[in-house]
Amino acid sequence: MERIVYKYLDYLKIPLSHNFFVELLLSHPEYPSLLSISDVLERLGINHKIVRVEKKNITDLVFPYLLQLDKKGAELNLIKNQKELTSAVETESVYCQFIILKVESTGVIADKENEKWRSKETFLKIQSAIFISAAIALIFSANINFFSWIHVLLLITTMGGILVGYLLIAKDLGINYEVVEAFCKAGKNSNCDEILKSEDAKLFGRIRFSDAAVSFFVFQLIVVGLLIPLLNTNGAASFLWVLSIFSTLSIPIIGYSIYYQFIRASSWCRLCIIVDMILAFQVGIFSYLYYEGIIQMGDGNLQIFLVSIMLFTVISSFLLLIKANIMKDEESIQAGIKAKRIKNSITVFSHLLFQEKRVEISSFDDKELFVGDPNAPLKIIVASDLYCKPCKIQHEKAKQLVAAYPEKACIIIRLQSRQDDNRAARYIFQYWLNNIYGEADESSQINKLLHDWYNGMDIEKFMNHYQLDNSVGNKVNENFVVKHTEWFRQEQIYATPTFFINGYKLPANYNIADMMALIPSVVELFQNKEKSCLQNLASQ
Repeated sequence: MERIVYKYLDYLKIPLSHNFFVELLLSHPEYPSLLSISDVLERLGINHKIVRVEKKNITDLVFPYLLQLDKKGAELNLIKNQKELTSAVETESVYCQFIILKVESTGVIADKENEKWRSKETFLKIQSAIFISAAIALIFSANINFFSWIHVLLLITTMGGILVGYLLIAKDLGINYEVVEAFCKAGKNSNCDEILKSEDAKLFGRIRFSDAAVSFFVFQLIVVGLLIPLLNTNGAASFLWVLSIFSTLSIPIIGYSIYYQFIRASSWCRLCIIVDMILAFQVGIFSYLYYEGIIQMGDGNLQIFLVSIMLFTVISSFLLLIKANIMKDEESIQAGIKAKRIKNSITVFSHLLFQEKRVEISSFDDKELFVGDPNAPLKIIVASDLYCKPCKIQHEKAKQLVAAYPEKACIIIRLQSRQDDNRAARYIFQYWLNNIYGEADESSQINKLLHDWYNGMDIEKFMNHYQLDNSVGNKVNENFVVKHTEWFRQEQIYATPTFFINGYKLPANYNIADMMALIPSVVELFQNKEKSCLQNLASQ
């Protein structure tokens, strides 16, 4: 499901990190469902609609969109044109209904974490491109003065073997490429996954066919692409002799591969067949070299042979270690996603939330420092210290939350004043009341005011930047300092930042960033709670 949805968003050229989107979707407690998709899109600030449409009206819709038959277990389909629509719906009854997910293209993602993930993915792509380019340049420079058609054929087949071997390992690791999947599933009795995951496809019960193939072809590339062209004639001949021995040993492997797929499994792995064909072709090349006398039995060299064995061992061990670490990391990621799915469950969150202390959230003289819509159903109070670095970090995260859910959440800031120096709190209150309070853009001005304060946390510089009219008294200002200080004392709040969700203290195992995944469900939770209270009052 996540692959199809991301493909749709990518088709719309929405600048979204693939890994970030997949993690958000997989960690949603209702995954896999349209609700999980809708919640994630809302969190990302991507406008969308989900509607039911009868088959007779479906041609009125504008492409592209995601389509799902309105029945349990139905798959999502990306519909980009009339041909794809016809293919998806032609076998369905004229009376059936479809669920349509239509997304509005955007160039801005509300959740700033997306940019961090995209940056990492871009860096990885650049590093991969540099590595591949440097490897090709290295092979080319080593072989620029060493040319023969036999050598070129060995290089081409070796690099082809590495590419196919990589695709085999990618399948082992759960990395799927659409073109490769289509190739593997094409044809009768073709099933790469069944063959690759079979216990009979392992050497010594541990090493998979894909591991052995990549190890062999990487070893062969180093020998053919670097050692042979750079060594003297005798050394090159000895390495060719070693490769001919390896190639001869591959004959029973080719035979067993074909026997297992054709006789025992009655199923084909098309990628494995390509590897078998490459190995068989190389057997033909070395047979020709023996026939022509280019390779002779006397070319064997014990030292070269032992070096080759050690080199192959080092390469195979290194690749197996890398693969094992990747698989271990993937297991950790999947375990983390499952844990997040539980953590993001509104049932779990509400159980913990309603066990926490509840504080008084009435405003002070109907005045509050706020960011967002003051009429939003969810009021998140932040108990902050103006000289607290964690408060600075959490203030930025709270801003992202309001940006993602502008109609659902509002941040209310309450400031702790220091006994030894409360000038900062007094000055911020005074500036707010004199210059910002009651303005149409009060929320954005308060946001900027606090952002500028936390960027420097220097009262003298702040006062120079935000200058007050000294003719205005500070009686109201002192009143607010006292009320905020009293609220901290009365509610026994000693640590900052501390968050309260509609008056309930945020549970210890959650932080404000976790609320990004919970806001829609929490809003619904409190709305249902309020309805239940009103119904109980009406029945009394």
